[in-house]
Amino acid sequence: MSDLTPEIVAALKREHGAELRAVRTSAGVVVFRKPTPAEWYRYQDALFADKGKVSSASRELQSACVVHPSADVWRSALEVQPALLSGAFGQAMNELAGVEEDVAPQKL
Repeated sequence: MSDLTPEIVAALKREHGAELRAVRTSAGVVVFRKPTPAEWYRYQDALFADKGKVSSASRELQSACVVHPSADVWRSALEVQPALLSGAFGQAMNELAGVEEDVAPQKL
């Protein structure tokens, strides 16, 4: 997997919009786009329906949202290092989907 050049970043933003997140791994940089509402809800439904599907739900969302490198290259990297994005992927997806960690309801 290659590093990002300004030209690659510009092309990815033109094709997928400005809402992208890059995660640097030992195998190279991985870039994800914002999940669609349907992709996010399917991911959440899988997590809440069966806690045993956390891994498969994460892989499905990763494959749907990876924009660099190609999904095939990314899947090959995961074959070698299956836990490549264990923590960073969740953080990236939460940010892209709009999860706000510091929001607290207030009693009115």
